[in-house]
Amino acid sequence: MESFVIITKEFIHAGRTENNGWTKDQLRLLGLNLSTWWPKNRLIRGWQQVLINKKISARNAVEFLELGAEPGAFQVQFNSDPPPQYKSRVAQMFAEGKSFSEVESEIKYPD
Repeated sequence: MESFVIITKEFIHAGRTENNGWTKDQLRLLGLNLSTWWPKNRLIRGWQQVLINKKISARNAVEFLELGAEPGAFQVQFNSDPPPQYKSRVAQMFAEGKSFSEVESEIKYPD
């Protein structure tokens, strides 16, 4: 059985890019219909509300965060790339129903 993540507003905001927005690839991972919500290269107001409480696979959730994440996206500064198990642990925690705040507080980074 595949793990899933329930989309929340804080999860959507956690995936923002350095430009404080989202890429089309990220929005597709969330399941947003771009032909409806992104006509003429501009997102239509209300798109986030449509996604909140929807389920996506844990794999898509991790990819969404990775595509947008800048260093410190989880408000933790680390001196090197996070270890490989970081991705799977984040996905597992979201799949367990933990909030972004809980994930953020429980993830430990190497010094």
